[in-house]
Amino acid sequence: STGMICTPQLYDRITDHWVSHGYVVVQPNHMDSPNNEGKIGYEALLNLFPSRMSDITFLAGSLDAIESGMDIDGRMQQDPACIAGHSFGEAGALE
Repeated sequence: STGMICTPQLYDRITDHWVSHGYVVVQPNHMDSPNNEGKIGYEALLNLFPSRMSDITFLAGSLDAIESGMDIDGRMQQDPACIAGHSFGEAGALE
């Protein structure tokens, strides 16, 4: 999970390293990501943390679909799984 107002692409050095060691890395594009069109308003900022938690919960519950969509059926070890984050993203990962 990225820091506030960061794109997942900013973390390529670490995620590429994890992938090179066999990890499957799924990077959410949170609502505050500059990848999204438009600026997020004040009301959306108030819901930023719950929205990020929802993103993480959704991804954690979608690992079977992610595995099947990546054409790696049966090769992705889901237990144990790890959630990592940076800065504001770490708060969500710890939750």
